[in-house]
Amino acid sequence: MKFLGNFFFSIGRQILAMLFALLVMFFAFNLFNQNMLTLFSKEYSSQTSMIESIQLLKNDFSSSGTLFSSYIKTGNRVNLAEYNEIVFASFEKIDELSEKLKNDDEIYLLGSIKTAFTFYFSECCASSFLFNSKGHGENYSYLERFYYSQSVLSYLLKYCDTLLESIVEKNISTNEELRRKERKMKLYNLVFIALLFFSYIVFMVYVSRKLSAPLNQLVKASRRVAEGDFEQKIPEHKTANSVGVLIHAFNKMTADIKKTIEYKELLNQARFLALQSQTNPHFLFNTLNSIGRTITLGKTEQSLEMIDSLSSLMRYSFSENDVPVALRDELEVSREYIHIQQLRFGERIKYEEKIDEELLDSVFMPKFTLQPLIENAIIHGIEPKESGGKIIVSAKKRGGKAILRIFDNGSGIEKNILAQILDNNLLSKRIGVANTKKRLELFEKSEGGVFKIISRKDNWTMAVICFKMNQA
Repeated sequence: MKFLGNFFFSIGRQILAMLFALLVMFFAFNLFNQNMLTLFSKEYSSQTSMIESIQLLKNDFSSSGTLFSSYIKTGNRVNLAEYNEIVFASFEKIDELSEKLKNDDEIYLLGSIKTAFTFYFSECCASSFLFNSKGHGENYSYLERFYYSQSVLSYLLKYCDTLLESIVEKNISTNEELRRKERKMKLYNLVFIALLFFSYIVFMVYVSRKLSAPLNQLVKASRRVAEGDFEQKIPEHKTANSVGVLIHAFNKMTADIKKTIEYKELLNQARFLALQSQTNPHFLFNTLNSIGRTITLGKTEQSLEMIDSLSSLMRYSFSENDVPVALRDELEVSREYIHIQQLRFGERIKYEEKIDEELLDSVFMPKFTLQPLIENAIIHGIEPKESGGKIIVSAKKRGGKAILRIFDNGSGIEKNILAQILDNNLLSKRIGVANTKKRLELFEKSEGGVFKIISRKDNWTMAVICFKMNQA
């Protein structure tokens, strides 16, 4: 049931399942066509081989008669040797044919041919024996046996013609059946092509209705919100899927931002919650724009993966903002964000974790503590470098505290710029890092020593967070 729930929730999985079904149909029908063609070819080859074998047998019978006749007339033993070779080869061909024939009448006819050929051979042997006996010049009885063998040979040739006619008549019937099957195959091909085309149309309509159209609405609305129009609201459908979650998240976010603006004084009294709610909008807008660009470039599978990862992030953001989360949850969300960026930047972004297992469920922090720092490392550290870079997240226990580090080997930060980033008074300008710094100070109830950034220009940057153990 859980698998079915995940399947119907994810538009990406549904589309991939449809693509897989189309591929299975295509390959199954190709396999069917290949099997039918192989069957036709095998049947045709069998017919051709049978006719050729009978024709060759007939030719051998005729050649044996000619060679033996030359031997009787001239006494040339070379002709006799060639005659013997053809006779033995003919017996082998008769045995091979007996294994191929399946019709009782044809088998009986071939048996008659073998019997007659055996008798013909014995008569030739008797004629040859008398021919080589002393006094054959005065006793011409060998000629009587010779003419009798030639008479038998004529019947053999007629038997071969009869067998050949039987095979040809059978092949005509078989060929008509093959042509009927061929016409059926052509009809099946036309039906399959029509079905495949119809399935493709259904697939495109489904993708347009379930994915492209809603995402285009989402991208357009997000751009208007980024320009300051917070009245945007996208129609929501009752179907619960990943795109629906994104639309619901967008509508909820715009409503929250609108409320934030309308009740600024009230939110100022709850500074922590206000800061926490600021971590989502700019990240969502950036990611939606990335998805929009991938759709425009025709990278459907890549955009589907980004949507699934983003929907997971949104589900995470829907939980209560004032409840601390475990390091394990933050890492899982950060991996989803990294996955989105790796889909966008490819091999330019590498990611590694070095985490003490005991800290995963014993260290707690505000929601979206890691993601803004990783985002900052990518946008300002790794993205400007043509060769890309690597992000390492580590967590170690030291005394009664847990030290969390986010390291990147990007372009680094100049000292004066770093001071401005960490200045709480510039919060509205540097929402990512400064927001995280202030939230951590409120969370840990400390004005300093909780968060710091160390950097070396053109080399690396490292954010360091110091947490108390067992915070929750």
